[in-house]
Amino acid sequence: MCNSIYFLIFLYIIKIIFFIVLPLVLIIFKNKIYYYKEIQLLNIFVVILFLIFYLLGNTCIYNLNINRLIKSRIQTKFKESYDVSKDIFGNDVVLSDTFKSYMKKNVYYYNMNDNNNYYKSFTCNNKKIYNRFYLENLYNTTTVLSYTLNKKINPYELINYSIEENLMDCESGISLDNIFSLINNKYNVNIKEISINEVENYIKNDYIIFTESQGNVELNSALTCDKGSFVIYNVTSNGDFILSSSNDKDYDYICPENSYGYGSVVKSNINNKTWDFYSLSMQGKRYFVMEKR
Repeated sequence: MCNSIYFLIFLYIIKIIFFIVLPLVLIIFKNKIYYYKEIQLLNIFVVILFLIFYLLGNTCIYNLNINRLIKSRIQTKFKESYDVSKDIFGNDVVLSDTFKSYMKKNVYYYNMNDNNNYYKSFTCNNKKIYNRFYLENLYNTTTVLSYTLNKKINPYELINYSIEENLMDCESGISLDNIFSLINNKYNVNIKEISINEVENYIKNDYIIFTESQGNVELNSALTCDKGSFVIYNVTSNGDFILSSSNDKDYDYICPENSYGYGSVVKSNINNKTWDFYSLSMQGKRYFVMEKR
C-alpha cells in the first residue's frame, strides 16, 4: 500500500488531524468537549504510534511528507507524458556524463532515462523494444567495459552483437550471463567475481566495479526495487563509495508491492551521493571486475 498515492494522502490527512487539528481543538475548547480525557488519550496514543513507526523506519510513515507526495505525483505525470512521436530506433545512445575514477580517468556514463535517451529503442524479431525497460545491466556493463579498454563504447554496439549472436530475448532483454559471455568473446576481456571486502582495494588499483543488486525492504533509501545493477567507480577518503546507475531518475519513487524492495524509496540522482559500506552491502549482491587478456 505504501506505493499508492491515495493511501499516502489518507495517512497524511490522519497525521494532520492528530498532530495539528485535534490538539488545537482540545486547547481551544477544553471546557466544552464531552469525553475530553478520552479524546486526549486517543490523540496521545496515535501520536506515539506514529513516532514509534517512524523510529522503527516504517516506510509508510518515514516518507510521509509533502515532498514525498509531490514526487509521487510527478512520477505519475512523467509516465503519462509518453509521446510515441519521439521514438528513436537504432541511433547511438547519447553519453549522459563523464565521471572521474579514483585514478582520475574518464568513466563514460549512459543514463536510460535522460531526455536524450528515454525513447531509444531497437528491433527484435520485428518487435520494438525500449532500451530503458530491459537494458540496465547492458548499459552499466558498457560503462565498465569502456573503462577497462580505455575506449568509449556505445551500448548499441553490445545490443547489435547480442542480436547477431541470438543472445537477446525479445521479451526480457539479455541476461547478465549472456552479456558477460558476449564481452568475453568479442572483446577478449575476462570477468572475475570479487567479494565486497575487496571492492575498495580494486578501485584504488584502477578498476571500476560492476555490481549486481537487489531491492531490500529493510532500507528506506534504496538503489533499486528489484534485481538491477550499478557501477562503483570511486571511493572517498573516509571509505564511502561513489556509484553510478544507468537507471537513475530525477525523482524519488516508492517500490511497488510486487517488488523485492516493496515500500523502500529509491532515491533520485544517486550519482551525486556517497554510500557507506553497510548501505552497499545491503544492496549489492555480486561484484565483478574486468581485465584485458
